[in-house]
Amino acid sequence: MWVPGVRAAAADARGQLIAEAARRYSHINVAEEPYKEQRAEEWRQASMEVLAETARALRAAKPGFSAVLAVDGTSGTILPLDSEGRPLSAALMYNDSRASSVMDELHENVKGLEEKLGYRMSASFSLPKILWIQKNWPWIYEKAASFVHQADYLTGCLTGNFRVTDYSNALKSGYDLIDEKWEGGIFCSLGIDRKLLPDVVMPGWPVGRITAAAAAETGLPADTEIVAGATDGYSSCVASGVVRPGQYNTTIGTTIVLKGVTEQFIKDPKGRVYCHKHPQGYWYPGGAGNVGGICLNQWFGEENFAVLNSRVPAMTPTGNVIYPLTMKGERFPFVNPEAEAFFRLRNEGEEARYAGTMEGVGYVERLCYDTLEGLAVRRVIRSRSPEER
Repeated sequence: MWVPGVRAAAADARGQLIAEAARRYSHINVAEEPYKEQRAEEWRQASMEVLAETARALRAAKPGFSAVLAVDGTSGTILPLDSEGRPLSAALMYNDSRASSVMDELHENVKGLEEKLGYRMSASFSLPKILWIQKNWPWIYEKAASFVHQADYLTGCLTGNFRVTDYSNALKSGYDLIDEKWEGGIFCSLGIDRKLLPDVVMPGWPVGRITAAAAAETGLPADTEIVAGATDGYSSCVASGVVRPGQYNTTIGTTIVLKGVTEQFIKDPKGRVYCHKHPQGYWYPGGAGNVGGICLNQWFGEENFAVLNSRVPAMTPTGNVIYPLTMKGERFPFVNPEAEAFFRLRNEGEEARYAGTMEGVGYVERLCYDTLEGLAVRRVIRSRSPEER
């Protein structure tokens, strides 16, 4: 799952793509700006539709196929559920900044974990959002039986088990990746019931078989095994083939995500870079910023891309300097909740502004790699996402 919608892809044991499908949500944001919310019911509907379309294509290509399915989703998105797995509100998305109001209290209580894991929590993390709900929506918090991440919710819709997450999603909810446990003390000091958080397993760990109802709705085989997925950035990194120390990946979708593999655990005292855990004992240092493809969508419109893309080669270098933020605040390659876009234009034509915006995304990517290298992270091999190619 990604911000505008859902994609499904089916591959064989050699990694060859067999079938794929995609749907866009009817509503990307159901909250009033600057807040960012999505309805979990729309996640579910779109996901079941793309799984059904993918299953039909698989049956045509591979009659009698069997399947193992994993779900990825946006990192930092959080959703309160009741005891039946029903959403109690819209999900607070990863880029919702309302939790900025509780960050002083949060940092005071999680500074030990932040120092241990070498990151600094921001309002984009899921734990601050849970704290915000506790303080501002007490009627929701009191009814909540669990708080789940985006990928956890769909996994629950497929298996009936809404109490499992993976450690890449759990990181931003206060999970200790080094000792592999929820840090109970911080939940106690924040007044958050630790039992509201799911059990944590490694990505790829079996969660359960698909339910009969979900199998009937999607057309997937009744013996389909659902395994724990990961965050979208983590999954993109693995899917690109970045699995060995020294390899790095850039994924530019709605926003930019950089991750790589190191043998050593990397700490960044400025909170720009944090580490995910590699299933084989390595580490995935990297970060996620707020700059990315969203600036082109919002400023120029998809309907104009074909024409504008054809003009880019003739316009570059533009001489324009653009930091293409579409929202207030930046997470990587620097942390500043007050950061805003800036424009120094030598050529103000639309084509030059479009090309200059693309250059700006590229410059941000370069600054991200410079930031990583400044932390003694060695860059050897870099794999680019399909969107970049």
